[in-house]
Amino acid sequence: MLNVQVLGEHQNGPLEAFVYFLDEIGIEKRNFVIPDTSALHPHIYELFQLLKLQTLEKYCSLIVFRI
Repeated sequence: MLNVQVLGEHQNGPLEAFVYFLDEIGIEKRNFVIPDTSALHPHIYELFQLLKLQTLEKYCSLIVFRI
């Protein structure tokens, strides 16, 4: 069984900060999926600790809808 969280980019403050970071480093602005949250680079967990605690450690996958 897989647990997944589906969020809009503005529904969660820590996620919004992460999306802003992605925008600033030039990632294309579109919906995206993180299929395995445990596979993210360790720097992501270090830089976005609240996102890690609220979402990345609780859910195996994350789906983000951009508006």
